[in-house]
Amino acid sequence: MKLKKFYSIALVSAASMVFLLILVSSPALATSLLLTETRVTTDESAQLYPAIYGDRIVWTDARNGILDEYGNVANLDIYMYDLSTSREIQITTNESNQSMPAIYGDRIVWQDDRNGNLDIYMYDLSTSTETQITFNSSRQYDPAIYGDRIVWTDDRNDKNGINSDIYIYDVSTQEENQITDEPVIQIEPVIYGDRIVWADFRYGQDEGQSCIFMYDLSTSKETQLTDAGSDHLSPAIYGDRIVYCNSEMGIIFMYDLSTRKETQITTNEVANTPAIYGDRIVWWDWRTGNFSDIYMYDLSTSSEVQITTNESEQFSPAIYGDRIVWSDTRNGYPKYDIYMCTLSESEPEPILPTANFRANTTSGNALLSVLFTDLSENATSRSWNFGDGATSIEKNPVHSYSLAGTYTVNLTAINLNGTDSKTTDITVLEPEEEEEEEENEENENEENENENNNLPVVDFTVNKTSGYAPLSVLFTDLSKNATSRSWDVNSDGIEDSKDASFVYTYTSTGTYTVNLTVSNANGTVSKTTPIAVERKSSGGSSSGGGGGGGSPEPARNIETKELSQAYITNGKVVQFDFAKNATCVVYVSFDSKKTAGKTTTIVEQLKNKSSLVSELPEGEVYRSFNVWVGNSGFATEKNIENPVIGFKVEKAWLQDKKIDRTSIILNRYSDEKWEQLPANLSGEDDEFLYFTSDLPGFSSFSITGTAKGLSEENETESGPEQETRLADEELKNLESETGQTSEQGEDAKAPGFGIVYGTICLTAIFLYKRK
Repeated sequence: MKLKKFYSIALVSAASMVFLLILVSSPALATSLLLTETRVTTDESAQLYPAIYGDRIVWTDARNGILDEYGNVANLDIYMYDLSTSREIQITTNESNQSMPAIYGDRIVWQDDRNGNLDIYMYDLSTSTETQITFNSSRQYDPAIYGDRIVWTDDRNDKNGINSDIYIYDVSTQEENQITDEPVIQIEPVIYGDRIVWADFRYGQDEGQSCIFMYDLSTSKETQLTDAGSDHLSPAIYGDRIVYCNSEMGIIFMYDLSTRKETQITTNEVANTPAIYGDRIVWWDWRTGNFSDIYMYDLSTSSEVQITTNESEQFSPAIYGDRIVWSDTRNGYPKYDIYMCTLSESEPEPILPTANFRANTTSGNALLSVLFTDLSENATSRSWNFGDGATSIEKNPVHSYSLAGTYTVNLTAINLNGTDSKTTDITVLEPEEEEEEEENEENENEENENENNNLPVVDFTVNKTSGYAPLSVLFTDLSKNATSRSWDVNSDGIEDSKDASFVYTYTSTGTYTVNLTVSNANGTVSKTTPIAVERKSSGGSSSGGGGGGGSPEPARNIETKELSQAYITNGKVVQFDFAKNATCVVYVSFDSKKTAGKTTTIVEQLKNKSSLVSELPEGEVYRSFNVWVGNSGFATEKNIENPVIGFKVEKAWLQDKKIDRTSIILNRYSDEKWEQLPANLSGEDDEFLYFTSDLPGFSSFSITGTAKGLSEENETESGPEQETRLADEELKNLESETGQTSEQGEDAKAPGFGIVYGTICLTAIFLYKRK
């Protein structure tokens, strides 16, 4: 593959810019805040992790990317858009992976794997020169820059997969220095002036507890800003103010160095990844339910503003001055675009309505029925006057004129800022003679018949034509003049759907020919297109977007969802806890074989059967849910092992459905069928039973049970075998009780106590039941 040339193109024309004028009222604001939104990128791929300085926006771009055998995108580039010139520039062109850019002035820095590991690189826009900053054959990532100083996370001292340090490089002196020297993980450094801030795990690495630390280069002094015992991540700094997220609580906090006080910024417990500039703090959160939005808090006015409202996923915001940028999926997942919102305090010009309408006819014989269609713009309501004394407030009314004459029809369009009107004349003639009416009727019937002679026009779209199994594809019928349709999407000659739009999941590899056949009374036509499904990832499905972006499950079928974030380190057990109890999943865990940094896992609890499965499993279904781990293609055997799900089942459901608790199983959907996974009872409280299941991978799941009467009918055991099984069940219950009571006394905590006690009880029960 030839290297791509460095280029500069005009990215977004005036016609393709999207402006949304939103008036945000707040009692604390003297004037309304005007939000002007702009779509920065239009390429049909993924643009992620934007950063902004002045007129320049940089991001990670996948338009030149290639999917590898595990579903990961290779060949990511850094791009920049200059708002002052309306031009886009490709910064990197070396056919490897460059990501996580940061910008200050004329300098752009990023992490780069062109040398087989991750290094920090810098590009100077003023000289058009690229410089390699690190050379130590280890991993350097998450760079930040301020003035001449670049900071990053560095693994060069990592011996056991549990150590990373913060380093700094001074461009003016070409000197590199190590900032931290603790044998634990320090990540996510940011810099402002002489101050470097990061997330530090020195007080609870195994428990996933991190604190925010700061190092002052002018005094060579390190300061701990947050207390141990919780998980503080994603710091950002501007002047004396440092913002960060308590990931356990989902709340944004701010620490003021000048007052040494911490302030809670959000209260909804769903916030992520803050950024700050001046008095303004931005972040993204899930308070609206199934979609994430960008929010802003103004410290000067103590007011919060919702920046986005378009019912899609917005995340990874950055801010500079009056401009906020973020990554956005409104144009269709897995496409991500960069959007920007410009803030201003000026009052916008009032938008008046513009009245406009059409009539399907303006003359004819009485009795004349006319369909009026409202084409007004910026109208919130309307009023029709048909000229014969009749009125209406319907949008598209039908009015009949019974008497001959000329009638002036008036439409008044209305909104809060004013009104506008438009008129047209309708001419009604005397009724025709009966012979003429019959002739007109014959002509009309002939005309209608000629319409019916039109053949159907077949057309459809797919949201993707290739990918790795399991591959979910959205099919949408765009045919015209069709009265019926039939889809065959897997080349077997059997109809798969009659719906106008649906999702089909390919679980086996191969090239499939999709055929849509549409018909009407005059004929039948078809259209085909190929779908290429390559060797599937063994780890199951996963989500996209690094922040838990969107999933193929339709939003209307998602009852509730919950996110959890954790830092994934090679060789460590990773656990995502879902502490808000929004779904039936308590936690998700696995052993990591690769360091991936901060990662989001999403659980979607569904209203009905998942659209990704063909049918429900056998038994009484308690809950169906999907699990999406990290970026697309991450949760594979190459990257993880020993996956486990902890889930809970309501006792009230067991009682209502008369379910045998020993019949509870977890069903996983794979290869177009359900596989049953044993559910191990791990504990209980007044409301729930708690279970764990070992998994082959993450996918779509259903929890099922069997009614007691049915489970008893299926019992065929007798004699010693049945007694042994009953004794085993008693032992499980005793072990559970032992695990609960062992916390109450020191004697029960001795090694092997639970095993010895359980063995004694098992023997006693078995001998007793043999008598």
